Amino acid sequence: MSSPYFLDVSMTPTDGIAKCGETVTCIVKLLKDNELAKGETLRCTIKWEAKTVSVQDVITDGSPITVSYTGTCPGWVYFGFQIVDKQGNIVPNAGNQILQKRKQHDLLYEIGAMFDPDKILALPSCPDDFEAFWNAEKARLAQLPFHVNLVPKTAPEGYEGKVECFALEINCLGRYPVTGYLAYPVGAAPHSLPICVDLLSMVWQDAPCRTACETASVCSALAVHISWHGQPTGMPDTWYDEHQNDFYHPFEDIDNPQKWYFHDMFLRVLRTLAYMKTRPEWNGKDLVVRGGSLAGIESIAAAALDPQVTVALVNVPTGCNLNADLSGRSPGWVFRFHGNLELLQKPTTRKTLAYHDGVNLARLIHCDVYVCTGFVDEICYPSAVYAFYNALPNTITKFIHTDPITGHYGTTSNPEGAKRLAKGFNTVTVSSDPL
Repeated sequence: MSSPYFLDVSMTPTDGIAKCGETVTCIVKLLKDNELAKGETLRCTIKWEAKTVSVQDVITDGSPITVSYTGTCPGWVYFGFQIVDKQGNIVPNAGNQILQKRKQHDLLYEIGAMFDPDKILALPSCPDDFEAFWNAEKARLAQLPFHVNLVPKTAPEGYEGKVECFALEINCLGRYPVTGYLAYPVGAAPHSLPICVDLLSMVWQDAPCRTACETASVCSALAVHISWHGQPTGMPDTWYDEHQNDFYHPFEDIDNPQKWYFHDMFLRVLRTLAYMKTRPEWNGKDLVVRGGSLAGIESIAAAALDPQVTVALVNVPTGCNLNADLSGRSPGWVFRFHGNLELLQKPTTRKTLAYHDGVNLARLIHCDVYVCTGFVDEICYPSAVYAFYNALPNTITKFIHTDPITGHYGTTSNPEGAKRLAKGFNTVTVSSDPL
């Protein structure tokens, strides 16, 4: 059943980009059953850098409501709107907005803005031995002989006879191997295909075989889609959910930069790239990585640590500006969810995070980078994404796409990145990004 409520919101500036000292203003009209609502309670919440600064309940009288915020320093403001019933309870499923938050259905609408985003800079945290550390890790990984298991798979419906498809497992340093799916067009000639590496965001499931096949077919690419967790391919969706506590321990070994789970993920990405470059189908020049959220920081790591990457699509990435609390902003990643802020007070934790922070990796990137963020993303904060983007060298081709009303779960797109892929893959049509 559709909701009787609809919120008409117009924001100035319309693109959500303001200067410090300016005021972002939302003009709000609440409609019920297509009529201007009277006697309804609209809750207006304003957050600055993920911290609530204002909650106001307004009784509607049929007139527009003005909600505004003046930013005095670079950062992110968020406006959220909810319907409150006569008992003071939030009315669920009242929204006309695209659902931005998984398992949260009480928002009617949300919109956000940034103040001077090009001036958002992370405080320095890069260890003195940052490059030496990663060079040593890459050398250690390169010394490991390849053991690759390729199991032929039946291509998904619609791709039969178009692509060769395989379940893939590659040995790696760390707790788990690389796991995922590899695909390429039937009859691909040697040295004829670009590589496209898709990285799985943090979901409790197998890597999607269909995505690899779609990319291989539509983009004429040597495609691979790997999991973030390194768990076996082909298990039922319920298996990954039931076993998540077996393999996901975000704070385990967080004092050891060579054993933390982010590190294992980065090594699996580098191992994937190293293997894909040995494939006879690769054209030897085009190497694309893309992913969103957790896969966004993996894409950053790939672009920073493998100089042969030519294009990186980095969608709503986590793992950036992990010392944001020192700048007065809210820290992201799992500190946002688990509340283990006391860990950030440990120098050993800070150092581990610094080796894996997208901001510190950014300066090593020399390929084309296409980034996106939405201004209602309360999972991977847009200010942290800008801290990464602003740390990228000015000598590279880089582009950031933003949207004031999109959030995290697949709602923020990267259209400029898609255009770049179309150019790089020498094809008019590019498969839709599932992340």
